[in-house]
Amino acid sequence: MEKETEKNDIEATMKDNMKAVRKNSVKGSFTLEAAIIFPLVLIIIAGIFYVTYLLYIKTVIQSVVDLSVRRGIKVWDNLYKEVSTGKIQKINSDLYWDIFDINREKKEDRLKTWLKSVFDKQKLLHDIDMDINVWLRNCLLYKQLNSEVIAYYKTPISSSVKEYLEISGNSKAILNHPPDFIRNIDFIVELEIALEQKYKSFGEFMDRIRRVMEEITQQIERFGVHDE
Repeated sequence: MEKETEKNDIEATMKDNMKAVRKNSVKGSFTLEAAIIFPLVLIIIAGIFYVTYLLYIKTVIQSVVDLSVRRGIKVWDNLYKEVSTGKIQKINSDLYWDIFDINREKKEDRLKTWLKSVFDKQKLLHDIDMDINVWLRNCLLYKQLNSEVIAYYKTPISSSVKEYLEISGNSKAILNHPPDFIRNIDFIVELEIALEQKYKSFGEFMDRIRRVMEEITQQIERFGVHDE
């Protein structure tokens, strides 16, 4: 009897030990999984927030840049127009700015200053390193206003490859001002008439051009391209 009782006690003790080992093993497994998964989940969540933040910054920069060119073409004809409101502070005497724009650099600087002031009012964009560029491109038949902003953000993880992230926005618009266009055409016609009257050779040259244009027009009419 004593041997059987001792045997039963040993078996009961072994069962208790096995249960304890299994319980500790399960706890250890949960601890190991938590140690691996929890930091990974935190990194993923932080990454989602960071990417969302960068997308927001990109959207703000692009919207402000688009607004700058729309405002810029509206006030380009007068150096003393407010960019934000379009209010004229001083009458502009430069009538033929579309031909001889002597204040072009001042107008570009004015728009750059306006862009900087808008970004300074944004809390998330305040004191951020930025390159702001505004320039007017002179083409043969039109003028194009260009605006570009590049913001530099330090990467959250140090890397020898790239220390800063570049978030950029750019926009452009055609400068179109019908009153000045009509005024410029009148000026060119008057200048051409004055030169023809003063220089005979210039008048002969213009006559040849007119004859060529008439021949081209007749050829077009002959092929039925010109509608009456």
